[in-house]
Amino acid sequence: MISPEDIYILDVAEFTKDLYRMGNGTWPAFTEDRARTDIVIIKQDGIETVQANGNGFSAFDHLTPIMRKPGKKIWRIKKGAQIPSELKLVKDKRPGHEGHYMIAPANNMPLKKYLGALEELGLDRTRVQLLASGSISNVG
Repeated sequence: MISPEDIYILDVAEFTKDLYRMGNGTWPAFTEDRARTDIVIIKQDGIETVQANGNGFSAFDHLTPIMRKPGKKIWRIKKGAQIPSELKLVKDKRPGHEGHYMIAPANNMPLKKYLGALEELGLDRTRVQLLASGSISNVG
């Protein structure tokens, strides 16, 4: 988890630049297993609840070295795409993490609601696009 002093929560309703993340052939893989690694989840009245502390699913404003390896499925979250109201875009300010962002919960909410907002984003082809293997070399 990244500490609060190392993040900046952007007050934006849409993505301000293209962002990239690995996934599979169907979507950008906003999975429950990954959420359990990246986000603080507590039980509140028996319901698994994500904590809105700025941590979330990673995305980058560039292709990382691992993304450039053959066979990787890379998804572009398009600049200008609307961010679901349940989500916030967070910039990682730690030295050595330039270009790293997180798609975090806007408020404390049930885990299933957070994953649902990510699914809404990840399955909407007007907002995300699977990069063809030949186009990866053209990305900055």
